[in-house]
Order: sequence, then structure tokens, then C-alpha cells
Amino acid sequence: MRMCRCNMCMKVFSEEDIILDSDDIERCPKCGEAGCLMDLDESESENEDVLTHLLIKSGVTWNPRKIANFLISNGVSVKK
Repeated sequence: MRMCRCNMCMKVFSEEDIILDSDDIERCPKCGEAGCLMDLDESESENEDVLTHLLIKSGVTWNPRKIANFLISNGVSVKK
């Protein structure tokens, strides 16, 4: 499964999640912007750590407060 990133909102998602509009223009599934999607190469995808994969699969966006809450709910100690 190839992973992609929107360079506008920074959301990381599966290539399968890309939205194609009526003109076959690829759009971000989160922000809807076109022309800002980037494929992550295999080395980037393979080298992501387990935490990143957990966050992506859980749907947590890259908001520091949401990430901290996610970590706390999974038993990780987070310092302020």
C-alpha cells in the first residue's frame, strides 16, 4: 500500500483514499485541495516508526493536543 501526504494540510493517508473529482483531478481526502499531493517513497514509508503508523490508523491528525491525548489514552507518560 502506497502512502501519500498532502503538502497543504500535512495529512498522511493511503493512496486508496485520494478523491478523484469529475475531471479526474486528485484531491486530498481531508482538505480537498488539488495539486499538493505527494507520494511517500518506499524508504519513507518503511522507516516510519510504530507510533506514526498507530496515529495514522487511529485517524489522529497532527494536532499536538490530540497526539498527547492519544498517547495518554494508550498508557504513555507525557510531560508538559
